Amino acid sequence: MSAGMGETMRTRAIASTLTARLSPTVPSASQTYEPLVRSALRQRLIHNIFAFSAAFTLIVIILFGGEDETSAFARLLSPGTWMMACLKWSVGVLPVIAMRKVYLTSATTPATSPAKMLTNAIAKPSTRRCLAVYMSCTLMLISLYMSSFTSEERENLRLNVFVKSRKHPYYLNGRLLFLILAQLWLAASFLVRNIMLDRFVFRWTKPLNSSELPYAPSNLLRLLLTMALFTSFSSMMYSVAFGLSRMLVLPLLLKLPVASSIVRPFVANFAWFGIPGQATVELTPFKRVTGVGPSSKMIEVAQSTLNTCLI
Repeated sequence: MSAGMGETMRTRAIASTLTARLSPTVPSASQTYEPLVRSALRQRLIHNIFAFSAAFTLIVIILFGGEDETSAFARLLSPGTWMMACLKWSVGVLPVIAMRKVYLTSATTPATSPAKMLTNAIAKPSTRRCLAVYMSCTLMLISLYMSSFTSEERENLRLNVFVKSRKHPYYLNGRLLFLILAQLWLAASFLVRNIMLDRFVFRWTKPLNSSELPYAPSNLLRLLLTMALFTSFSSMMYSVAFGLSRMLVLPLLLKLPVASSIVRPFVANFAWFGIPGQATVELTPFKRVTGVGPSSKMIEVAQSTLNTCLI
């Protein structure tokens, strides 16, 4: 009996108050961190990018949106000003913001020099798509700008599509062509600037203070000065490129047999054959800055040379 009791005591399990607990599962990053990141980026997109870009568009429309004698305060209260600002922001700013959001990446472009960085960016298909978006937005903004004028106002500004000529009715207006090409040049220049600054790369930095934000009052003047200098430099480079193309590229194009028959009916009126004519000086902004125009003898020689080459 004692032997049986001993065997029972040896085989009986010891009762324990501890229960088996399952180890807590760690949620995945898609459940914990991605919603927080998306919420932070959504708040940044709406309150910073959308709000500041829309406000800047409205300010530009109020200050420079009319040719009449209406005051800025009257434009601010006008519903047409708000509608035009919303329309220009929708066709000119919103596609660029959406494009940058689509192609935003966290990996920087490895490059040893600015030329290498630009070459690597041009080789990417996304860069060509970005350039197409920039230029499409530019053309839509130009179309909105031209649609705001009546036919009489466009005639006074000499911004018609074709020049008034019975002999050559299909000659393109040089002023309008200069304006369109200048805007496309600026669009390409801003894309190159964004590439060099790695604007398509998300910056993982610490939160900025209110005084370090780009739209803070202390940094706003520097931002506007940078934009003005960059735009002025790009416009100057475009004027030089436009003059060189009229002096070198277009005359060669007009001498080619097949290309000449296609291009001559449209652009032969402002071809520049090595002598500065009156049209070139009027198209470029240097005459307004310097106040120096071509002499009458230079104009006569340029016109006679142009007529001789077009015969």
